[in-house]
Amino acid sequence: MSGYFRFSNSIREEVEKETGLRGVKTAPFISAKWKEVDQETKDELKQEFDEEMVVWKKDFAAYKETDDYKNFQEKKRAKKAKKAKKMKDPNAPKRPASAYFLYVADVRQDVVEELGKSDIAVVGKKMGEMWRNLSDEEKSKYIETANELKIEYQEEIAEYKQSAEYADFQAQKDAAKPAPKKKTIRKMKK
Repeated sequence: MSGYFRFSNSIREEVEKETGLRGVKTAPFISAKWKEVDQETKDELKQEFDEEMVVWKKDFAAYKETDDYKNFQEKKRAKKAKKAKKMKDPNAPKRPASAYFLYVADVRQDVVEELGKSDIAVVGKKMGEMWRNLSDEEKSKYIETANELKIEYQEEIAEYKQSAEYADFQAQKDAAKPAPKKKTIRKMKK
C-alpha cells in the first residue's frame, strides 16, 4: 500500500468515531489529516512502501514464470476472443419476435391503460400472467405468426450471408480478434 493508504488505514477507526461516518464518506477528513502530517512521517511511510514493492516485484516476476500465470493469460485472451466473436452485425436482418413478444405488442397499450401505470415491472408481470392464462387456441395464432416470421427470417439470413456486407463484417470481426501470442524460447542458465 502507498504511504497515504497506510496512513488512512491507521486512522480510519479514529475518524469514524469522531465523525460518525463510515467508508468513503470519511475520505475528506482523512485527506485533511494527511495534509497535516509532517514530511518525515510521510517519508517513513513511503520507505515502507518502496521496500515492500521491491519484494512484490520479485515475487510477481517469479509468479509470471508459473503455469498458473500462463493459464490465467490464456483465459484472458480467450475471453477477449469470445468478446470479439460476439460483435453484432448492424446490417444483419433482425431476428423475429417470439409468440410471447407478438402477444405483448398487441396487449401492452391496453394493460398500461388498465393499470394506469407504465412501470415496466408491473406491466411486464401483468402481461406474463395474461399470457400464462391464455387458452391454447388463442396462443396458437401468435405461435403460427411467430413460425411464419421465423421462416421469413431464415430466408433473409441465408440471402444476407451471400452478400458483400456479410463478408465485410466477417473480415472486420476477424481483424478484431487478438493475435495469438508468440511463444519465445528462453535459454536456461547454467
